[in-house]
Amino acid sequence: MYSVQLTPRCDDWQGCISFELVVINKTDKNIEIDWNRSLYVSHGQTAGGFLFEGIIVRDRNNPKQPDIIFGNSTFKKIVWPNNLVSLNVPSTGVPLVSWDYDAMPQGENGMFLSLRIDDKE
Repeated sequence: MYSVQLTPRCDDWQGCISFELVVINKTDKNIEIDWNRSLYVSHGQTAGGFLFEGIIVRDRNNPKQPDIIFGNSTFKKIVWPNNLVSLNVPSTGVPLVSWDYDAMPQGENGMFLSLRIDDKE
């Protein structure tokens, strides 16, 4: 029916800060990803939602539109855990404010992915 692959994206400098999500729809029916019910999981506990391209960082906790995976197609998206994004305000020097993406903690990290197929979650 479908397959899901979630791969952490890591480097030596920052650690693992995001995931690559791949969903392969093996049917002729559309699949909908409900981002408002899909959650980051760390050490067996839910820990907020996800941020991805097209979402303004300051609005990351607002409701999100679903993504549609068309029949017999492959969907790919890079996602960042919302609760690991923080505002960096320097205490001295040039007042350059930026968003930081913190590394996921050591141990088990993953995703509770909410899909809707034929109006069934």
